[in-house]
Amino acid sequence: MSFRLVRGCEPALISEHYKRRPRDEEVPEIAGRFQCKMAPSPQLRGKSILQSAVATFKTDISNYGDRYYVVVRCESGWATELASQRFALVVEVAHEANIQIYQQIRHRIQLRG
Repeated sequence: MSFRLVRGCEPALISEHYKRRPRDEEVPEIAGRFQCKMAPSPQLRGKSILQSAVATFKTDISNYGDRYYVVVRCESGWATELASQRFALVVEVAHEANIQIYQQIRHRIQLRG
């Protein structure tokens, strides 16, 4: 299981880059300008069942638009008899300015399967 944070990119392009691939085929990376750098990196956290990462933005990010996408991938490797797998996702957003950021984000959240 792994996740990425992507910004400034169309959903169709994101789906193409992260669609299911044959097991021996490397997952293609999306262009670096679209990926939000997170710590720890996907490679370090990818083998854990409980994953956590932080992205911090310190410069003007307005040229990426106002949409961010969390891409969650789960490739079964050991539990081949399971048709689906449940998971939870928690996102924490903080801002230094005194604004009502939670209400703005909650209004815009969309889930895609």
